[in-house]
Amino acid sequence: MRGSVAREMLRDSREIPILDVRTSWSRKLTGAIVIPLPELPGRLGDLDRYRSLPVVIVGDDGEAGRNACELLAGAGFRHAIFVPEGAQGLFAGVRGGLDPGGGEREGP
Repeated sequence: MRGSVAREMLRDSREIPILDVRTSWSRKLTGAIVIPLPELPGRLGDLDRYRSLPVVIVGDDGEAGRNACELLAGAGFRHAIFVPEGAQGLFAGVRGGLDPGGGEREGP
């Protein structure tokens, strides 16, 4: 899902969790579930309560998000959504968005 569409979903509902699978980040994204991609297979149980919700997945890039999405889908998550532009494509203007200097900022 394009970052702009995911941003609209997140603006419409604060109930939708963001799964941050980045392995390189300077600060945690406020409100996100942070599980680095290499740890995700062993921590799927941490996400069980989100199985029936859409889960927006962001990574260092689109490939990381796609890998996490495929892993969740294979584990029975029906609404795993990845952002092909990676974390930077989603964060512009949303909870914990990237500021012009490249660091994350607190969201609205």
